Amino acid sequence: MQADFVLDYDVITVEQAHKLYLMARLNSGPAPGDERRRPVNISLVIDRSGSMAGEKLDYTKQAAQFLVQNLGARDILSIVLYNDKVETLLYPETVQRKDAISHRLEGIKASGTTNLSGGWLEGCNLVAQKYEENRVNRVILMSDGLANRGITDQGKLVGLAQQKLAEGISTTTMGLGKDFNEDLMMAISNAGGGAFYFIESPEVTPTIFHEELQGLLSLIGQNLVISLEMLGHITTVNQLNAYQVHTDGKRISYRLGDI
Repeated sequence: MQADFVLDYDVITVEQAHKLYLMARLNSGPAPGDERRRPVNISLVIDRSGSMAGEKLDYTKQAAQFLVQNLGARDILSIVLYNDKVETLLYPETVQRKDAISHRLEGIKASGTTNLSGGWLEGCNLVAQKYEENRVNRVILMSDGLANRGITDQGKLVGLAQQKLAEGISTTTMGLGKDFNEDLMMAISNAGGGAFYFIESPEVTPTIFHEELQGLLSLIGQNLVISLEMLGHITTVNQLNAYQVHTDGKRISYRLGDI
């Protein structure tokens, strides 16, 4: 990957304070071909509470089957279902029995309430079982409603997402319909280093899965961070983006995520 940094002024006077703009330009180059790409280790965590019955669950199953068909034999997949209880539909395995996995997805039924934290954390545990640094280790969490079982405090869930990311496991969240907790799902994905998707209508679910999968399969680097060291003459640093920021003494770091 290539990086360069551009200031809006080459020379400034020292007699007065100035506001300087700095632009960081990053170029990852072309995505690797299938034979050179990083294998993935994905846990798909599906909300199957009662409110998912009908079109929502039908399109979700179609999208999950699309995911299965587009993973390779080096990739690892696990599948977790949750309502008020948590069930592991598929323990981590390389994606070689595609028809058998798709058949199991077809049998998912909707009922019960929403233990979002339980399903998500079980997905994290399954990814951890097969964790390897050279893999893309990610949980894809889906929900159409509010978390009303298990851990429901947003601060605790965000803290857990940060902890999992520090352990090398990122989280993408997908919110279906108009009644899910957007603030919670977005906060988990931001803290977890993944993407956030709002699925406004069920029929776009396969398209969203395609977008997420394309990103995972063309990954160049993970958890990119840009850091600035504040020297004595610098008073304030603000970003014009919305990346997560961390301050450690005079070092300010911005987490840009995956490339």
